[in-house]
Amino acid sequence: MSAALSYSLKVWLTSLVFGTIAFWSTMIIFSPAKDVEWSMIPMYLALTMLVSILISLPALIAFFLASYTLKYTGLNAVGFKTAISLISIAACYITFYFIAQSDHHSVFKKGNFILLLCYSLPIPVCVWFYKIAKQPN
Repeated sequence: MSAALSYSLKVWLTSLVFGTIAFWSTMIIFSPAKDVEWSMIPMYLALTMLVSILISLPALIAFFLASYTLKYTGLNAVGFKTAISLISIAACYITFYFIAQSDHHSVFKKGNFILLLCYSLPIPVCVWFYKIAKQPN
């Protein structure tokens, strides 16, 4: 497996896990239900993770292509991670934009914006956390 694909998968999967946890944490904090069935939370987390994986596949492909291309441009690690962070946030925004437009809503509507933040903020954190594989000489 190429270094760019390995890096992309690590960042993508980690950000999905943290995004899903952040989403459900905000749901519990900001809209607590009086009769919460706490035993169902793991099932909701798993279902949200599955939907997130399916919806974000185009973003994964864009992230992989960008990281594969930028890896060979000669950018230093800071330039690479900055560019990848911006590209991945844009890909996340575009994904949520199309989802919101399918319901004729705005991405910046309160509920959609919180969801966008829950999934777009972990991406740059993961980008900066994981180490980039060395470029071949």
